Amino acid sequence: MSALLAAFYKSRVSRKFWAFGLAYTIVRYRHIGIDIATTGDVPALRAGRVVRVRKTSTMGYVVVVQVGLLFFAYCHLSSQKLPKVGDKVKAGEVIGRLAWSGNPRSEGYGGTLWNGQHLHLVVTTHADGAYQRVGASYFDPAPLIRDTLTIPTQRTAQVATSSTKVYAAPDTDAPALRILRKDEKVSTVGAKVGKFERIIVDGAIGYVLASRLIWRFRTVNTPGSRLNYRNVPQDVKGSKVLGALKHGTKVEILGTDSNTESSKWAWIRVGGEKVWVSRKFLK
Repeated sequence: MSALLAAFYKSRVSRKFWAFGLAYTIVRYRHIGIDIATTGDVPALRAGRVVRVRKTSTMGYVVVVQVGLLFFAYCHLSSQKLPKVGDKVKAGEVIGRLAWSGNPRSEGYGGTLWNGQHLHLVVTTHADGAYQRVGASYFDPAPLIRDTLTIPTQRTAQVATSSTKVYAAPDTDAPALRILRKDEKVSTVGAKVGKFERIIVDGAIGYVLASRLIWRFRTVNTPGSRLNYRNVPQDVKGSKVLGALKHGTKVEILGTDSNTESSKWAWIRVGGEKVWVSRKFLK
């Protein structure tokens, strides 16, 4: 990792993704990127190809770098050290220098918030990058620019209900990026955000209500030393104990009795056979 990139990671996010604000025309809008309080040279956060370099009235000079299917827009740059369209850039390579170009002022409730000199970073599916466009999806850049340029997957979950929406931000009013199918497997990223889990969707970050997910991998955690497993849930006629699992045994939840996070029974496989265990003792 370059020294410039390492220093950049220590910068403070002065305005978060999807925050409410007032545009300069006094029209309420959502903040489709993040503001990073920093000065001087700006490094490319991921390797890619420069597809747009232009001067705007409110964002100053903007450099848009294509990274796979996504576009990273670096805004409020000066005219110094700008790359050319078509240039391939590496992570950590200088792609511009920050300046008071454009209007780096942020309006908020209760008055004007002066964010100071900052980089406005947007991650989107639209090549224009800097401005909100109809039909485009916008992603929170913060999870993509932490201390590593790889996405740290945390846990695997299973979608509990049909027509589960993935949002562009941790807000049900945010644009829906796609619809997940029941039983579809997803990988979470980082910590929970309120009622939402961050997940990887189409190679980028999206948000889904945690209540719509079933955590598949659990560990047997019992007051005693064993957890009984049954042929059917205990409250079903004909239920009987088939065997027991030791405390600390890792299991994979393959389904539940009601397909919700609050369901009481989960089914797993033991020796190739479908059996049922109490979710109360799976942590």
